[in-house]
Amino acid sequence: MIRPFDGSVVNASWAERVVSPSNDALTAAERHAYTEAHPDSYLHITRSSDLDMVRELTPEEIAQENRKALDRLRQAGAFTHHGSAMFLYRLDTGEHVQTALVADIDLVGMDNGQILPHERTRTDREDQLALALRVVGVNSSPVAMATNSEHTLIEVIDKTCHAEPILDFMGAGRLHQMVWRVPDVLAHAAAADLADTKLHVTDGHHRLAAALRHRDNLERNNPGQPGLHHQTLVAIFPASQMQTFAFHRTVVTDLSIKDVLAAMTAHGLEPVPTDLDHVEPQSPGEFGLYVAGGWYRFSPNRRVDVLDVQWLQDDVIAPVFGITSPSSDPRLNHLTGSAGPLALADKCDRLGAIGLLLAPTPVEAIAATADRGEILPPKSS
Repeated sequence: MIRPFDGSVVNASWAERVVSPSNDALTAAERHAYTEAHPDSYLHITRSSDLDMVRELTPEEIAQENRKALDRLRQAGAFTHHGSAMFLYRLDTGEHVQTALVADIDLVGMDNGQILPHERTRTDREDQLALALRVVGVNSSPVAMATNSEHTLIEVIDKTCHAEPILDFMGAGRLHQMVWRVPDVLAHAAAADLADTKLHVTDGHHRLAAALRHRDNLERNNPGQPGLHHQTLVAIFPASQMQTFAFHRTVVTDLSIKDVLAAMTAHGLEPVPTDLDHVEPQSPGEFGLYVAGGWYRFSPNRRVDVLDVQWLQDDVIAPVFGITSPSSDPRLNHLTGSAGPLALADKCDRLGAIGLLLAPTPVEAIAATADRGEILPPKSS
């Protein structure tokens, strides 16, 4: 089920210009400003309509422009082609390190239940990403997965990382990133060990759904035809190494500050100092609130078997703010917890929104939810 792919890696001299910040850490306006200031950013290749604030282009026209941006970087020598291979991708924050095996995976794993997601997806976003697969023709953002069958994978990581990486650079947010090409014999061992194991999707549900849609679209026209559309790119992490971040929520509301605070009082709301070390929740069951420059926290009485993201949606976002469709209501937005509380406060101040902060959803809780076939709200981790 796991196999090498025909891969290219950005060259070290280009990495700081090409590798883009997290899409979810930026608003549409910020993405637009970033691409204007960084003409070589990979955001020019993954761009969608929100990056075009002047012209009115069709999705097909945007995808064609994205393909031209990719071709330009290729012709300029931004990437080195490594042929059929698997890679290791390491992320090092200075406080935490985790390393993934990057490979292709057979999409039949979704059909037979070997790949386990935990979120619903939006049809419009699936359409957009499936179009990119068809027109741009590359898969550049792997679906993140976790495995508990990690003994062989960790051995492969340890043996491969003794060599010099083919890419080693400091990215946005002081994130140290490294890439190694996995020797073929170790890649074969990893593929054999992971052939029958369960893999839990931790990030990239829309990319996975788009790959399935792309496959099914081609299958309708050419049933049974082999090809790369039966696979998609994944980054498989040992579950014991994974560090999850929360997605904090921002909500635009007509409620007054007084009304928001009154509605939250029932959940044990209390103000906290502006010392940012005490603002972000650290453990499940703890929540934060940002309103008009003020920080608060609360730890409601609730069932311990309900995950924070589900409780927040069911007991706060829906009844207090009237948002019952979290995947499509424009009043609700998300910001990755890795961006930090100052970024959340800045986003809320610019949008005239309030912020709701969560502790990270534990990897084991995500896996247990997927194993039960249950669905969590969008942006659960």
